[in-house]
Amino acid sequence: MLIAGVASADDRRVLAVMVDGTIDLSAALPKTWSVSNAASFNAAMRALGQTTPVGKALKSGRRDALIERARKAAVADNDEAVLLVSVERQRKARLVTIVLVDPAHDTPTLDTTVTLPVSPSASDAQKLMAAIAGPLDSIPTTKPTPKATTPETPQLQEVLAPAPPPPADEAERTSGDATRAIADLSVGVLLGSRHFSYKDAIGRNLRPYDVDAAPMLGVAMELHPFTDTPVLKEIGFYGDFSSAIALASATQSGAAVGTQWARYDIGGRVRVRVGNHERPVMFGASGGYGLEVFRFTDATTIDPQLPSVSYGFIRGLLDVRVPIGPVALSAAIGYLHVVANGDVGLRVRGTRNAGVEATVGAAVPFAHAFEARLSGTYTRFFYSFDPVPGDTYVAGGALDQFLTGKLALAWMY
Repeated sequence: MLIAGVASADDRRVLAVMVDGTIDLSAALPKTWSVSNAASFNAAMRALGQTTPVGKALKSGRRDALIERARKAAVADNDEAVLLVSVERQRKARLVTIVLVDPAHDTPTLDTTVTLPVSPSASDAQKLMAAIAGPLDSIPTTKPTPKATTPETPQLQEVLAPAPPPPADEAERTSGDATRAIADLSVGVLLGSRHFSYKDAIGRNLRPYDVDAAPMLGVAMELHPFTDTPVLKEIGFYGDFSSAIALASATQSGAAVGTQWARYDIGGRVRVRVGNHERPVMFGASGGYGLEVFRFTDATTIDPQLPSVSYGFIRGLLDVRVPIGPVALSAAIGYLHVVANGDVGLRVRGTRNAGVEATVGAAVPFAHAFEARLSGTYTRFFYSFDPVPGDTYVAGGALDQFLTGKLALAWMY
């Protein structure tokens, strides 16, 4: 976020401000200072190679480079000081990191963190001014050189002219904001269940199947690489994979049957934010291809009777994420257009099937750029068959249900 103001008097000193996050600094600055033109200073920073968001740079090894570029940009833009501000939203508070740069010195004049309530309040400006005013006024007064008479100005303009526009949504995005993240990566543990049954089956050669609380591991990602293109900035791509660990099955007589279970998804997603700027409600719509595989191995004598499946499907999904207090609740519902079935679909004549899916979850942010996420997903595939008398396998339909619970750790940028 960049803020800008216009001086009301010629004797007011000029300050450049760069903010990563959402906060109002207008009432926190001494009246002896005015804020310079944000576009000009930001262009000078980009011309010097600054592309990393302020908050990320201040918390990484790029901190010194950020401060050095701020010093040089202030000189080029005729600013007497620079405020670098990062807002980190935590569960019960906002941590505001403030670095005050004097172009005449290598080390910051001020480097502190102010703790504010999680929701904006009237006391915010007082706390921020108490931290900023003294160090800011301690910076020696320098008389800015008029840009019109500075020999270097034409050269600076030549450097700045081709500078690209600031990344779209740069003023809004911060690390740890799931609604604006460029990258969202997660790893989790799952417990999965499957319940398969036939309807109106004739004979005993079509077996049902049940398993509960099978341990699984999963990874997921979502990327929005077009944040510098306004038309495409909310369009992204997703992918996820999960697999059961050491899953084994057995017949009622105790015979062991090897079992494999895995799920893959890949596709595209578009997101839309509405409501409160700082904590918006996010809606999403996605479409892609998925594969749910559940196979039995080492069951040569009864293998034709077991419900091995390999569902290939095109998935359409709608989702919503709603912030409530310190957490965010989410829900999604989707339709699965099945294009491949596996053994069950080949076994009984006239197979037709489709699927639906629903997910509910909750996320709790912590530290910087992390969330703990708990979710549950119910997937239901339903069949109808058209057998004829004399077929080896006869049933009127089937129902295949998957239920998974997931606890994941997510990192967002």
